[in-house]
Amino acid sequence: MKRHEVTDEQWEVLQPILPKRIALTGRRPSDPRLMLNGILWILPPGSPWRDLPERFGPWQTVYDHFVTWRTMGVNDRIEHRGPCVGLSFWVPSGLSVT
Repeated sequence: MKRHEVTDEQWEVLQPILPKRIALTGRRPSDPRLMLNGILWILPPGSPWRDLPERFGPWQTVYDHFVTWRTMGVNDRIEHRGPCVGLSFWVPSGLSVT
């Protein structure tokens, strides 16, 4: 496991919070854990989305998940549950990260 990636224990708590992803393009849906790890990699240092390492997939896909989850209130739910699993950073729903 690399830095800024959720552990199996954290994932067990956070996975039910995330919405089921349905691919609209005919492709398989993106792995929500990989998307979450990508978001957690990019947010703390405030790096540009284009600097996201390729191991997380296309930065546009990770960004799309971030925006969708923020719109659905997932950020608030993670912010509430995060400290319970040792996840102490997240971006409040009102903050714009572009």
